[in-house]
Amino acid sequence: MKERNVAVNLIVPGHTRTTGSDEQAAARQSLGGGSGALSLRPDHVVPLAPFLARQNAGGGPTGRCFDTVAWNIEHGLGGPAAWAAAGAASGSQQAPANGHPPAP
Repeated sequence: MKERNVAVNLIVPGHTRTTGSDEQAAARQSLGGGSGALSLRPDHVVPLAPFLARQNAGGGPTGRCFDTVAWNIEHGLGGPAAWAAAGAASGSQQAPANGHPPAP
């Protein structure tokens, strides 16, 4: 793909809150397990996705696996607490109501 100037990369999201997340957490707790990892809002991948979409194999990254949470932290967009899903079980602060992480 590189010879055709097409960049191919992989986005690995954090533990994302999805349909059924609450039910899975309740089932885990009913079996004596913990609440699980802090669930992140699905939009925590949004800053990385357009960045990669603008790249080409001639000048941007290609053939890489991107940890979305680490990328957001590296680019001043906040870590898991900044992207926590509403109602996520954790002692961490919740994300602002406007849907954006706090300013760096």
